Amino acid sequence: MDLPQTQSTSPKPLEYSVFLRGTIAVLLGTLLLRIAGGVATGTLNFYLKSFGLEGLEVGFVAAGYYATELLLAPVFGALTDRVGRKALVVAAPVVGAIALLLYPLTSSLGVLFLIRVIEGISAAAAIPATLGYLSDLTDGSPHRARLMGAYEIVTLLGITGGGIVLAPLLWGALGTSSYPFLALVYILGALVFAFLLPNIGVKVHKRRAFADYLRALGNRRLVRFLPAWISATGVIGLWLVHVQNLLSKAFRGVHPR
Repeated sequence: MDLPQTQSTSPKPLEYSVFLRGTIAVLLGTLLLRIAGGVATGTLNFYLKSFGLEGLEVGFVAAGYYATELLLAPVFGALTDRVGRKALVVAAPVVGAIALLLYPLTSSLGVLFLIRVIEGISAAAAIPATLGYLSDLTDGSPHRARLMGAYEIVTLLGITGGGIVLAPLLWGALGTSSYPFLALVYILGALVFAFLLPNIGVKVHKRRAFADYLRALGNRRLVRFLPAWISATGVIGLWLVHVQNLLSKAFRGVHPR
């Protein structure tokens, strides 16, 4: 099944200097945001357990992020096709930084859930816009697969390194003061995108009806690919959560300064 036709406003190949600058900006900015996001998720586990929250309560707060990202990513994906990539790529980490600053201000389970929802909005806006930018950056380039692979490597390194290695160290050293620090890292990522990310011509998509998106989801290649992707992502998610739970038990006696 063919996807809706698009017209490109930038048919000429990008100059190498522009391509290189865009590549560095995307990978560096993504690494900063993924490390900060991984640390924020890991320290949140410690933060919740410092209130005596366990099991379903921790899962309830965590679900706010992932459910929001799942529901809103298609919406922001359609939006970035119409308004461009860079605006959302820059704005998303600013929203994430605001969410991180709110954590130390509350111990309410409901408010913490809403803060995770705000973080989920940030992720839902950032990821489709970043992937769309990478698609535009590598349009017609023989380096597309390698750059997409580098993006995935940076993403996994940031999440695992931040959530597993840095989170317990930062929580033990700073406690809730780690959240303003992580907010600064988010802002640094936004500045990288704002000043280093070159403005390139993006694909201009004609307005689509909801039925067009349903037809796209029915693409045979996509349907065959999704089970493997969901399974792999689920395994990684379960592993990360399990390791963070083990770390929270190991550090149960460590009190933040």
